[in-house]
Amino acid sequence: MLTAAASLEAVRAPFITGLEHPRRLLVLPNNDVIVAEQRAGYLTLLRDQDGDGKADYIQRYADDFKAPYGLAYREGFVLIADQEGIWRVPHVSGAVRAGRADQPKITDVPPEQRKPVPAACRCRCPRGNPRARLTILPMWE
Repeated sequence: MLTAAASLEAVRAPFITGLEHPRRLLVLPNNDVIVAEQRAGYLTLLRDQDGDGKADYIQRYADDFKAPYGLAYREGFVLIADQEGIWRVPHVSGAVRAGRADQPKITDVPPEQRKPVPAACRCRCPRGNPRARLTILPMWE
């Protein structure tokens, strides 16, 4: 007789193992997966090319982050929250590497030149909470 625990083991298989402290993951519109590896400070792209439920393709997607912990996708950009800010990185569906971050650090922009990006997103990010999730709300006009 098959028990519930044995039944669960029969269907549970890892998509990928061996990542360095994976923190969050993001499934992109084309079913690629981006995972934030917090201790390493980079994002890894995982792709299941043959549809067997396991990552066949593993590639560093973007790096130079300080403990990335939040991911979101919006209008052709991957948004990454780390301990220094929220970064917007261009993404092309099917690409294996991200574009360079297109936004400078806020500390590199003089206060008089800082301008909000109109209609980019409305985020509710609790201040100072490294476990907070980045939530993007739909835009209403």
